Amino acid sequence: YLTAATVTVILPSAARTPATSIRWRQLKNSGSEYDEWAIDTIVVLGVVTSPGGATPVAAPPLTTIYYSDNFDAMPTVPETWWSAMSGGTISTPDCGSIDLPGLSSRAAFFTSSGHRYIQTTALNLFFAQSLSFRILIAGANSACEEADYGDDVVVEYKTAGNSSFTPLTLLAYNGYATATTVTLSIPTTAQTESTVLRWRQLSNSGRALDEWAL
Repeated sequence: YLTAATVTVILPSAARTPATSIRWRQLKNSGSEYDEWAIDTIVVLGVVTSPGGATPVAAPPLTTIYYSDNFDAMPTVPETWWSAMSGGTISTPDCGSIDLPGLSSRAAFFTSSGHRYIQTTALNLFFAQSLSFRILIAGANSACEEADYGDDVVVEYKTAGNSSFTPLTLLAYNGYATATTVTLSIPTTAQTESTVLRWRQLSNSGRALDEWAL
């Protein structure tokens, strides 16, 4: 390395953790102003699997957005990195847009009978720190039909090799009568290269009742 060189090193799986320290260390030197060396332009890259293929992204900063969707470009069923939806459609909710002003009026709107949920494909959340979304669970003053006791929505996750989901949080049926932005910390147990996220209503009384939107 007598001239400046770019070096790329593949991190071993043992170093791919949520808390890894990296050190550059010279084994020996002969004193001040001897055996000099320099290092610069340090980049840590990850690979996030997206619908378009593997895309390298820098792990820092924490504001990196790995996945984002406002449902605006979809037809009535979810696409891209969503794998399943039941009891709802991609549409403008009966009670209007739940997004921030100036953004999409469409959402995952749940009003059909039977099980109501939406879940992602297996996502690479290895570097992800938080999950943010807008949600409305209809209340008494909503144009959508009011949810009742027990009609809560649970946010949950499942990692590779697990058949069951683990709850991230429970959103109470009477706590989101107006559209609300919710931000959750992603626990280390969900920070894997293959994590499925799911939003699921625990119960409903049938078609056009106990409505909610994501």
